[in-house]
Amino acid sequence: MTKSKKIVAVLGVVAGLGAIAFPLTSYAATQDVNITVGVDETVAISVNNPSVSKNIATNAAIDESMTTTATVTVNSSKGYKLSIYGSGDGTVANSLYRGATTDAIPAGVPAQGQSYWGYKGGTTNTLKAVPLQASADLIKTTNEASTTGDQTLITFGVTASVGQTPGSYTGKVTLSAVLNE
Repeated sequence: MTKSKKIVAVLGVVAGLGAIAFPLTSYAATQDVNITVGVDETVAISVNNPSVSKNIATNAAIDESMTTTATVTVNSSKGYKLSIYGSGDGTVANSLYRGATTDAIPAGVPAQGQSYWGYKGGTTNTLKAVPLQASADLIKTTNEASTTGDQTLITFGVTASVGQTPGSYTGKVTLSAVLNE
């Protein structure tokens, strides 16, 4: 027997023994797993200006230079409702307060010579008083999804009377986006 025939014979025997030791049938099993994912309806809101400020003079015209844009994303074809309300403590409806004092600029319709602050935006085209949470103003309603973001400009107006104590007056509003039912 030639050398190459001997090698082939030896390999054949080894392969044959391997087939005996390790049969062609498998000792493994498979099982498919079905995956189901439910995606909930969601709504998210952000603003481009989370803090607005402006110095104003007393007895000046209404200043409407403070703005923020609310961007709402919603994946539900039902759309959403956008509301606004103030952070007032209930004693003086949603006032802007000077530090820890009782000096305030109350929520109201700003007018030259008077101390008031208010907002407009969405379906509200003229300045009006910022309400308390219990009576939040609905400023926009949509009936469709907006996955790229639906924008609403909110403008804040303020005036101060001649008798308004000088200082920095602060407060806040909350914008609330809720899915339509």
